Amino acid sequence: MGGSLAIALFSLMGIPPFAGFFGKFFLFLAVIDADLLWLALVGIIGSAISIFYYARVIRIMVDKPDDKIKIEQFTPIKLMVVLLTILTVIMAIFSDDILVQAENIVSELP
Repeated sequence: MGGSLAIALFSLMGIPPFAGFFGKFFLFLAVIDADLLWLALVGIIGSAISIFYYARVIRIMVDKPDDKIKIEQFTPIKLMVVLLTILTVIMAIFSDDILVQAENIVSELP
């Protein structure tokens, strides 16, 4: 579960090659193309600040406490977390193919 949380947080941080990186990249690219450089700068600063907080969660999660607490996990939730983590990794690996498919779909819209 901790690994799944770490992968999700890396994606939220915008670390390449995770899907969150591409989302932020295209968002900032669109803002810059719209000549709103100040807004892109605010977004980049906000992303940098968020990295600090997300990394802190990962650090706390990785630190080994002296006493081990057993947390019961509901099996369907574990399966859902594993499935979503696998989808996040697949989106990171095949991001180019997904982007090409998205561009093809958008080009066919009226």
